[in-house]
Amino acid sequence: MKIIETILYIEFADFIAAGWKEQAVKMSNHRNGPFWQMIKNPADKRMPLVQFETLRPKDKEKLTDQFGNPYDLIAKQPIKKLIATDQAASTFFLSYQFDGNKTLPLEHVQAYTISASWLNMIIKCNEDKKFVKKQLNLSIGEFYNNVIDIITAEKIDLPTSYKRLREKMKEYQEKSYACLIDWRFGNSNGSKIKDEVAGSTLFEMIAHPNQYDDVLICMQYNSWAEKNDRKTITHATVGNYRRRNADILIMQREGREAYYNEFSKSVKGFRPSTPLYLVESDDNHLDFFFTDWSDTSSHRHFNKFKAIVVTDSYNDYVLGYAYAQELTADVVREAYLNAMYHIKELTGGW
Repeated sequence: MKIIETILYIEFADFIAAGWKEQAVKMSNHRNGPFWQMIKNPADKRMPLVQFETLRPKDKEKLTDQFGNPYDLIAKQPIKKLIATDQAASTFFLSYQFDGNKTLPLEHVQAYTISASWLNMIIKCNEDKKFVKKQLNLSIGEFYNNVIDIITAEKIDLPTSYKRLREKMKEYQEKSYACLIDWRFGNSNGSKIKDEVAGSTLFEMIAHPNQYDDVLICMQYNSWAEKNDRKTITHATVGNYRRRNADILIMQREGREAYYNEFSKSVKGFRPSTPLYLVESDDNHLDFFFTDWSDTSSHRHFNKFKAIVVTDSYNDYVLGYAYAQELTADVVREAYLNAMYHIKELTGGW
């Protein structure tokens, strides 16, 4: 949600979170006339913003059930802007292991990282109460009330009572990221790489562009671990960590080309098995230069033509075409019409 020129707008992601389908949101303005008044999102023009006050009562109620009063929520935006994603937390949760070589599901990594980022902000504001009063214009009590409201509305994995939230803050300051992990996934004592410092250290060793092998990295890491009161590991653990984070490490170890070859999305196509299963068209700039000899001022005057060519993807056979000086929808229609008549000539049917 955001305010633009004093008007409250609902963002595309807010509708999705409240249960709308993507296409339903995009088409709502066409169906509802004066309702669902939209503008383009200045931050992302592909995703519309919808004026809250133009929604039908039932749609307003649906959003309110999900987020609470939108005007109250938008008033809390200055607090949300204080959140900075904790990348060290993300590294820790990605490297966490339990029950042998099991790792955390990605959705839990994301949830725990969000929780850590929020706790960082809350602890910082709690230690600098003058900042809260000066920058947010809130008392510390109002600050905590607003924080708990946001945690509740956005379903952040943190306590929703003042007392329990304070207890979690204290625990977090003592035990760091490990205290956020659900009991189902073990605890930090069962993790071979038990904190963000150890995880980051191993990551940097593996990511070195010299591409050290697992045995050498294991020796280097264990030397560091013994000096810093961490558990030692085996070269097999290094190999597991390297393979599990290959998509992040490969660019630093082997370069951008290796990353593209290994992980970039590649959609492999196959030719149709029979003629006319797939008919395609494309525009082409023709290298035909027609000189206008009637132009006495210069015989170098020429016109370049553009064409639409329709082909059968079974064997690249040209079915039809049309060309003109300017490419318009009519040229496309003429090309397909030309292809239809040629198919009629070849097959005897349309």
